[in-house]
Amino acid sequence: MRLSQARALLHHSRDLAESVLRGVTPFDDALATIKEEQQRFSSTAAKLERIQAAAPDLADRIADEKLSIVEANAIWMERELCPRQVG
Repeated sequence: MRLSQARALLHHSRDLAESVLRGVTPFDDALATIKEEQQRFSSTAAKLERIQAAAPDLADRIADEKLSIVEANAIWMERELCPRQVG
């Protein structure tokens, strides 16, 4: 179980995982931080706020009722996970 939690920590935040490895942040505290952030980011209002800040084009499409918040969030997350390579 701890191994899967460590993988989740690394996937969530490399900086936080490195902080744990350096002994700066206790592992259980890092897991609690992940849980809190996941809960915060999962709310509809938080999704909309994130989209408005990070992807105004998607926020406009939500306002025009061309995309749902769930659809726009999925597009935004895909952009964040797989940014286009320039050059």
